[in-house]
Amino acid sequence: MVNKNTNNNSSNDQLNADFWRDQMRKTLIESTGASVRLSGSKITNEEVAKIIDSEKNQKLYQCPECGFHYTDKEWAEKCEAWCREHKSCNIEITAHAEENKKYDSKI
Repeated sequence: MVNKNTNNNSSNDQLNADFWRDQMRKTLIESTGASVRLSGSKITNEEVAKIIDSEKNQKLYQCPECGFHYTDKEWAEKCEAWCREHKSCNIEITAHAEENKKYDSKI
C-alpha cells in the first residue's frame, strides 16, 4: 500500500508542477501584454505568447520588473535599473524590446 501511495504522490506532484508551470506562463503572458499595451502598443496576448515561446529557440533576457524581453543582456539590465528606480518604463529603452520589434514589423 505504501508503494501505491508513493507512485500516486509522484504523479500528483508532476501534475501539480505542470499546472503551476502553465499558470505562471499564463500570468507572464497577461502581465507582459498589459505592460506593453500601457506603453501604447496594440500587441495582443497571442503575440506576447509567441515572443515568450521564442525564448526556447533564441536566448532572450527578461526585465524582472516589467516583463519586457531583450536579445541583448545590456538592454535588459538597463530596463531593470530604470524600472526599479523610477517605477515606470523608459520608452527609449523599451523600443529595443522584442515586444516592440515584433509589433513594429507589422506596421
